[in-house]
Amino acid sequence: MRARDRSSLPLHVGDSGSKMAAADDYEFKTRKPFRRLTPRMYAAFVGVACVACVFLTVLYYRTYQWIADREHALGMTQYRSLEFSPPEGRPFLPILMPAYGRPQYFRRVLDALLQMEGVEETVLVISQDGDKQEITDMIKSIPSRIKVIHLRHTRPYFRIPSLIGGTDYTTAANVFFLLQFAYEHMKAEGAIMLESDLVPSVDMYRYFQWTYTKFLRSEKYRDVIFNVNGFTKTSVKGGSPFDLVPYQFTVWGWCSADWLWPMLRSGWTWYNNWDITVQERIRIPSGRVSVSPLVSRIRVIGAQGITFDRDESDPLLNVHLMPYVANYTNVEPNLIGWENRSEWMVPHSHSEHVEEET
Repeated sequence: MRARDRSSLPLHVGDSGSKMAAADDYEFKTRKPFRRLTPRMYAAFVGVACVACVFLTVLYYRTYQWIADREHALGMTQYRSLEFSPPEGRPFLPILMPAYGRPQYFRRVLDALLQMEGVEETVLVISQDGDKQEITDMIKSIPSRIKVIHLRHTRPYFRIPSLIGGTDYTTAANVFFLLQFAYEHMKAEGAIMLESDLVPSVDMYRYFQWTYTKFLRSEKYRDVIFNVNGFTKTSVKGGSPFDLVPYQFTVWGWCSADWLWPMLRSGWTWYNNWDITVQERIRIPSGRVSVSPLVSRIRVIGAQGITFDRDESDPLLNVHLMPYVANYTNVEPNLIGWENRSEWMVPHSHSEHVEEET
């Protein structure tokens, strides 16, 4: 109430302080109560909120897809400029690598790739999530004998989940981004997913070429084998490089074929743990098993990182790695325990899966 109106109040007080207090009390008592939301108002509010959510979802999808399509187009420009022709008689399997931070691991992986047999016959596709200069400099420093395509991945959902500690959605989107580039743009017949904290053996590429031909392109196994793993936590020192066992899907280095892409695309998750989604929503319902080598072709070195923190001495981080390049010419794989593969067709709970993988 304005000061000039206070003198007209029907109050008989002496001093000005009491008069002001009484005026405030009068104003409070004569004020209209707060109007509560009616059912119609509440329904209108919910409707507006739903429309806003739909609008933001469509905006996100269109924006993210536009950025992804643009980056894929730039990647294809890089691919064509490589003047690269895959060797005849052997499958061409691009190596897909999502990268973000942890340069101490990334450097070790790049050094191992330089020693790998057959690396000159393929293309290393690195999708960098973020703009850490140290990672960018490492990518630029890769010797020219290795063909590299450097993509930039933009985090979905406007990066909001990362502000509250969410990480699964970032990795899931980046892996999908890479698979989409390989199968829909490069038209690759198969691809190897190798994250930036996984050290390959000297014969990892030859191993995946061999198993890709024997399993993923075989009419005998196509309907029963989902993918080929490269990592084995119980790697056998001195074991045969040609022995494999049926197992579950393992994220630590794996090879897939182009016929698997439609299944991966339709069942992918944009916000949950993507490897568990692949395991329980795609692989098991497909009626297929994965296969793993008895001698590991991958070693996990990411002791501190996205999914878990472990001591450097942990046996999981020190598995025996295939020490030489095997001669796979005219050799058939030896599947051990194939008759018991049905045990890997049972869904695993999240805790059981993490225990198996970590």
